[in-house]
Amino acid sequence: MKCLSTVMLIAMLPACGSSKGPSPATSPTAATPTAAAPSLAAFSITAPAAAITTATPTVTWGAATPTPSSATVVYNVSASAKSDCSSPSQTYTAVTTTTQALTALTAGSYYVCVTATSGSTTLAATNSPFAFTVTLTAAAPKLAAFSITAPATATTTATPTVTWGASTPTPSTATVTYSVSLSAASDCSSPSQSYTAVTSTSQVLTTLTAGSYYSCVTATSGSTTLTAANSPFAFTVSLAPGSFSVTSVSSGTAVSTIQTPTLTWGTANGAGSYSVTVSSNSDCSSPSQTYSTTAVTQLLTALTQGTYYACVSAIDAVGSTVATNNDYKFTVTYPTLPSGYTIQNGNGQNPWPGTFASDMATGIPTTCTINSTTYHQYKFATAVVTNLGSTTMEVDSPSYYTTNWVGTYHCAAF
Repeated sequence: MKCLSTVMLIAMLPACGSSKGPSPATSPTAATPTAAAPSLAAFSITAPAAAITTATPTVTWGAATPTPSSATVVYNVSASAKSDCSSPSQTYTAVTTTTQALTALTAGSYYVCVTATSGSTTLAATNSPFAFTVTLTAAAPKLAAFSITAPATATTTATPTVTWGASTPTPSTATVTYSVSLSAASDCSSPSQSYTAVTSTSQVLTTLTAGSYYSCVTATSGSTTLTAANSPFAFTVSLAPGSFSVTSVSSGTAVSTIQTPTLTWGTANGAGSYSVTVSSNSDCSSPSQTYSTTAVTQLLTALTQGTYYACVSAIDAVGSTVATNNDYKFTVTYPTLPSGYTIQNGNGQNPWPGTFASDMATGIPTTCTINSTTYHQYKFATAVVTNLGSTTMEVDSPSYYTTNWVGTYHCAAF
């Protein structure tokens, strides 16, 4: 048994230390295999639409699927005004999604290119460059609040001016115009005056009558409109009396043949009263007679023969308006007792009171008594001196009575 053990040990020695066979230090090293470049599936750009109206479109594309599927894919996006995407105005790299929002574009034609990259593999979208156009609609301008500032809430002019502050637009380059309406209704409905496309901040109104009014102002810029903050704007118009003229002093003429003529004038719209002065001066200074009346006539007190001037003013709460023919010139002339005659008695009175002319103007009763004798009134005719009896004569002016006192009777004794 001892000998067998020795033999077995010797047989194993080569495996333990024999120099035969390759040394571990000189054994060849196994080669590491090189990974193949990933492949990418074709893809296409799908958006934006070929014609868009937004300044910030989003570019969208399908995924470029890699093989192996574990490979990473990123995308490069460029936008340019050139059809080959050269000189891009916008560039985006290492995009990991399949969309990219572009920054604001102006209106025009554009091209977008998208390239997928995975490792050393790149692939352009099948429809790169992708063309589209941008058409932009300008944003509606904004308008700043504004208010009506005039006329005064109580105005005394028939042609007031409506004034307002400017409604400043944003952007400041926007054009602003105004519309103005005037109405007697508090909501400016059924306007009596309308003005459009006013480029200033005021509008003169055409002639108004006295009364209450409302004005509305609206600013417009593009599709934006804005009404004044205080529309409807209320105001009242109070006016001096309207125009008028003096018409006559006696039966439509400027000549009076009686001592107490009646001055007549037209009605002044809005007048509450009239002031009348009569003077021998052409400017109505130092008047001999003054009156205040609400009528459109005024009986003057007795005037001697001569030339006179009448001044009439219409008055209301606002002011006064003088007649268009103020300083109205008229004359007074009437019959006088012929030379050689004196008034003795008449009308049952002795002596006859007053003057020949004023009595003729006053008129006499149906009958009159002279020297205890009753006479029927005598109608003035054509004779200057008419014999009524042995001691009674009638004296008159035919032209005077033909013009002014036809049908009036008078009797007198001389």
